[in-house]
Amino acid sequence: MLYVPKIRVAQPNDAEAILGFIRSCAMRFGVIAWKNNMGVEENQPAVSFIKTDGAVLRLQSQLGSERPPFRCSIAEHTTQGPVGFALYYPAFSDWSHSAYPWIEDLYSKSIYDVGDCRIIEKALMRGTVSEAWKEGCPRIETRSLITHQESRVFYREFDMYITSELKTYRLDVPTTIRAATGNVRIRQAGRGDLRDISTYIQKSADFQGLGYKVNRKRVVEKLEFAFDRNFFECLIAERNGVPVGFAIYYQAYSSWEQCPYMVIEDLHTFFPRKGVGKALFVRLGEIAEKRNYSRIETRIRQTTRSAVNAAVFVEAMGMHRVVVPPWRTFRLDLTAATLNKLEIYDLTAQQ
Repeated sequence: MLYVPKIRVAQPNDAEAILGFIRSCAMRFGVIAWKNNMGVEENQPAVSFIKTDGAVLRLQSQLGSERPPFRCSIAEHTTQGPVGFALYYPAFSDWSHSAYPWIEDLYSKSIYDVGDCRIIEKALMRGTVSEAWKEGCPRIETRSLITHQESRVFYREFDMYITSELKTYRLDVPTTIRAATGNVRIRQAGRGDLRDISTYIQKSADFQGLGYKVNRKRVVEKLEFAFDRNFFECLIAERNGVPVGFAIYYQAYSSWEQCPYMVIEDLHTFFPRKGVGKALFVRLGEIAEKRNYSRIETRIRQTTRSAVNAAVFVEAMGMHRVVVPPWRTFRLDLTAATLNKLEIYDLTAQQ
C-alpha cells in the first residue's frame, strides 16, 4: 500500500519549504503569456513572477502573526519532511452571506514515483473540503490556466466546474484616481449595520435582475458570523444621513507576491451617476494603499443585466480586465451528495 503522509497545519519554520512549493507549483505552468504594464503581451516563465527577495522572512512573519492572511496545510513524510502543501484563504460571497476557501496553491512533490504526488494532492484537497464543510462553507473555488490540462483533469475528478460567467478586473496599488466626495460621507460599517446591509444586498440583487430573495433573519445571522471573524468589511456611503450606496470587500492573498490584496465583492449605489460609486472606490483605494495591499480585484458576472455598466465603471476607475494569462475559475459546490461521492463522510458538523 502506498504511504500517504500526515496532514498538519503549517508553522513559521515551514516558510522555506512553502516557498519551494510555490516555485514548483508555478513551474508546472511553464512559459505563459502575460501583459506588461504597457499592455504589451510577453512570454515569460511563470516562476519569474514570484517575488523571492525576503520571501522566507515574509512567510515566517505571516505564519507567526495573530491573524495570518492565509491558511496552509502541510503534507509531511516521516523521513523526507514536508512533501506538499495546500495554501488557501477565506474569500466571501455576499449572495451566500458566507466565507469559503479560495485555494491559491496546491502541490506535492513525488516521493517514490510520479503517480504518488496526485495521491498526496488528493489527500490535501480532501482535507480542505472536509474542513470547509465542517465550517458551513457553501463551496470551494480555485483557478488555473485553461491551457494547463493536468490541473483541469485533477479538478474535474473533484466535480469542480468552470465558472465562465465571471470576468476578473484588476488595479495595481497605489492607485492614481482621486475624487472629492462632496457631500457624500463614507464610513466603515459596524456590527449594528448588518441588518441594513442585508437590505442593501437585496437591492443590489434586484438591480442586477437576479430574482434573488433573502431570508432576513437567516442572512443577518450568517453576516454576523462572518463579520465577527473578519471575513469581510463594508463601507456605507451616506448623504445628509441617508444611505446612498455600499461596498463589500475582503482581504485575499497572492502566494506569488507573498502579499495580501483587496477583492471588491459588491459595490452598489442607490442613485447612479451622482459620484457615489467613485467616492466609494476612492476610499477603497485609500484603504488598500494604507494596508500595503498589492492590488485591487473584482469579478463581474456577465449574465446580469448590469454587467456592461459595471465594466464601464471599473474601467473608468482604472481597472483592466485580466485576459492574459487565461485564468479560469473552478468551483466545487459543497453538498452531502458531492462529499459522499468524494468519500468524505464526516457530515455531522454541517449546519
